[in-house]
Amino acid sequence: LLEQWEAARPLAADYAVVGLGASRVAVVDGGTGEEADRFRAEVERRGAEIVAFGAAERDGAGIDAVLSAAVSREAGVVYVAGDAEVAALVARRLAGTGLPARLVGGVNLRSEDFMTAAGTAADGAVAVVEPRVCDYHAPGARTGQRPALAELLWRHPEMGEAEIKVPIAAYAG
Repeated sequence: LLEQWEAARPLAADYAVVGLGASRVAVVDGGTGEEADRFRAEVERRGAEIVAFGAAERDGAGIDAVLSAAVSREAGVVYVAGDAEVAALVARRLAGTGLPARLVGGVNLRSEDFMTAAGTAADGAVAVVEPRVCDYHAPGARTGQRPALAELLWRHPEMGEAEIKVPIAAYAG
């Protein structure tokens, strides 16, 4: 997964800052190596401000502090690094804040564990992953399988193709 993250990291920052136009981003570090730190650096390199950054534990400790700062500073994106369990806690708590920020992550958001644990709070969450993680690149992909970007647009027609300004592989929950 680390190799997959290395390639996806700039894409996730591009999606947050360029694709969504977020000038303020919050980051929840769920403890997956240096993923959160590297994402933060990529976002700042693109000129956006990190308005909240903090560590989160699997029991949820630390999440509320980051989300409180995200709400008060009106973050447009909340990025979550870490496993699916932490991501699901962030999704549920973010949904309860009323902040209209997009939840973005990596492969942690592209799992059944995340979808099940987050429930309806997963709606609109976007996993940005390195293209080879997306099975639509595999020769002989199953019939009826949608490309990840087409899936995103299919699930969220209100986005329209005009809003996708960077070449990414994304899957929305």
